[in-house]
Amino acid sequence: MWIPLVSSTTGRPAATRALVRPLLRCQPSGRPSTATTPLIRMSSWDRPAQGNDDATASPVRFTATRTGPGSVRNWDAPTKSTARYENIPQVLDKMRAALNNRNIPVAVGCYGTIKGANLPGAVLTSLDYRMLASTLVDQSGGLPGYLTPDKTVGTRSQGMRRSQLDTRYLHRLQIVLEDWLVDIKASGSALTVGVSDLTYIVYAASGIGATNVAIDALLHMQHSHLPPRPQVVNAVVRGLVDNNAPRRLSHFWKVVINHKLEITADTIRLSLSMLSRQPDSPITRSTLEQILTRAHPLPTSQLPFVLTIYSRAHNEVKVNEIYQRIMDSTDMKKVDMYAYIATTLAAMGNRVEEVHRLYESHLQTKPLTSKDFVMYAKAARYLKDPEFLDRLLAGACELTPQLSGETALAFSFSYWYAKQPAKSKEILVEYLNQATEFDNVKMHSVYSVAKFLQDPALALEAFELFKSRGLVTHPEPLVPLVAHLVEQSEVKSAKYVVDEIERLHIPHHIRLDTEIAGYHVLAEDPIQARLLQSRYANYNASHRGRFITSVAYQLARTDQLDQCLEWIRQLAQLGQTPSLNLCNLILNKLLEVNQVGKAWALFEQMYSSRDVPGPPLVSMVLRACTRTGSELALRLMLEWIDKQDDRIRNPGLLCQLAVGFAILNQPTVVQQILTTPLNGRPFVPRPRWVQYIAFHKDRWSPEQRASLEAHWKSLNSPEISQAWETPVDPVTKSQGAGEEEGSEEHMDVLNRNKQTQIPSSF
Repeated sequence: MWIPLVSSTTGRPAATRALVRPLLRCQPSGRPSTATTPLIRMSSWDRPAQGNDDATASPVRFTATRTGPGSVRNWDAPTKSTARYENIPQVLDKMRAALNNRNIPVAVGCYGTIKGANLPGAVLTSLDYRMLASTLVDQSGGLPGYLTPDKTVGTRSQGMRRSQLDTRYLHRLQIVLEDWLVDIKASGSALTVGVSDLTYIVYAASGIGATNVAIDALLHMQHSHLPPRPQVVNAVVRGLVDNNAPRRLSHFWKVVINHKLEITADTIRLSLSMLSRQPDSPITRSTLEQILTRAHPLPTSQLPFVLTIYSRAHNEVKVNEIYQRIMDSTDMKKVDMYAYIATTLAAMGNRVEEVHRLYESHLQTKPLTSKDFVMYAKAARYLKDPEFLDRLLAGACELTPQLSGETALAFSFSYWYAKQPAKSKEILVEYLNQATEFDNVKMHSVYSVAKFLQDPALALEAFELFKSRGLVTHPEPLVPLVAHLVEQSEVKSAKYVVDEIERLHIPHHIRLDTEIAGYHVLAEDPIQARLLQSRYANYNASHRGRFITSVAYQLARTDQLDQCLEWIRQLAQLGQTPSLNLCNLILNKLLEVNQVGKAWALFEQMYSSRDVPGPPLVSMVLRACTRTGSELALRLMLEWIDKQDDRIRNPGLLCQLAVGFAILNQPTVVQQILTTPLNGRPFVPRPRWVQYIAFHKDRWSPEQRASLEAHWKSLNSPEISQAWETPVDPVTKSQGAGEEEGSEEHMDVLNRNKQTQIPSSF
């Protein structure tokens, strides 16, 4: 008899084995039957995985897919004679024994042998599939806690992202789930078909991002007159949200509508929360229409989430429509959402009266909770209204004299955004003195507020407080602390914290080690930074790219440009380019020391990569050239832009180039740029650019001024003529060059570069 399998997590017997009937349909000659059977679809097990393969990788390989009954793939499995079907029962027993002993390579190899034999009917039982799937889940890192179908499946560690899981086991798990579902559909005699098996497939497939398998299992449940419970449907949505798959979410809602699957408010809420991440996407708009069609009329409790999507898309008409529907509703539960609605409206920046009206109505209807005060504090943060913040803080103190951690930190953040750093620090210090419990999230927030306040002494005091209470055990909260000390060039303080991290044996973490590498660069010890880099040789390219970018940024800040460019070359070997912020810093540093050749090579590398839009990159380079006064670099840009298409050779960038030459007192080049026709038509710049150019006309000769004035008159534009007479300083009065491109993406890039020392435009 076969020994019962033992669960991989609980250690208890999972089930007993019934007597197995003969699994081979043989003809009298002993050869396998060639009767037509459902085909089993399997993906290649030889798919390349991220990271280096080791001894735990499956030795199973095949190169051919099944084309019909009796065909054999080219397997390299640990068992012998994969084509001899009479050995399959022994291989099956070997796989079960390997699962008992947690010998994953042997179990996976036996599974490949069984599937490669292409036997008719179902050879593996439901229990076999479940045990193999559960073991692979455990080896890959587990599923999220809310997607764990039963106690036999491991739960993913808190905070672990899917990108940190072992992709080799995830790929094999997806294959097993696909095969299991195919066998269930075929309803083999050796397989028990039930809702629990399909539910297991839905949960496991959703947890690893194989949502196509999960949706297929849902449809099979519906077609088998076993409609899935709403909790099972929500599991698919959670998987889609975790993996940020808007296109698959759109397909999911098409399935919900076409097959009339039962949904709940959570299904709608989760879907809307993901759509709010990309409110301008056409996929978002089409999916939102599907949700509104299926859930018509939409419950009042879900309208605030729709309001968030339209507000982030800056759709004023829809925002007004949804807001009016909420306020006209007679459902009193809407009061509980007033704080959330106020935060959503405040984020738009022009809804001050509505926010105050919601707060007043909330006060008159029911008492506010701590959570409500946190949301209203966030709304005041967007409005940057210190008076409203003072009123909120007084109300929160009346509710509880000692503010909770979440409330105190929310007010501290909001006062900093409202340009009240003294009040922000006062609240934070009072919280540190009175609080008795801190978790990782609160400690991270404390360090972040201290970083915003640019107060390294306060950050160190908080670190000493947490250390004295034995709370410094996790690497994640320490990331903003080390980053803060490095940014402030506090070498001694950073050395003390780094030494304490080593002494306390804090676990290694990619983000923390990235900041520590920045400290070693600041302390002029790049050898230690390279040692840290070698530790993450097996991590994926994005993690290594983040590490290299951080080190290169610190090298650029400390004027170690040659070493910085060397790290940038390592980044290029990963197929990545530096961020625009880092590129901006390096370009300015190189041009300041007149290393135009290296700066130009970096620009060409960035542009050829196509990782960033062309106009923002060119605009950034023009600002760097003008700020550093590099006439050679500007002339190179002029020749380069003249050879580009209309996407680069547009009015905004040409005007920016003309302003740069005007600042460098090159009126002849300015006139050449402005008088050259663009696309066969006269070049008509915006009046604002004319004002910037006119600011430097007093340094030109009378003939040069008269020549350009004649050109303005030939354009027959009163606005341009008036702008020429009202010059504006391009450095102090500019609002940026992004409007000329008309690209929101361009404006987003400019906003991300606000922290640099370069003005956003001239």
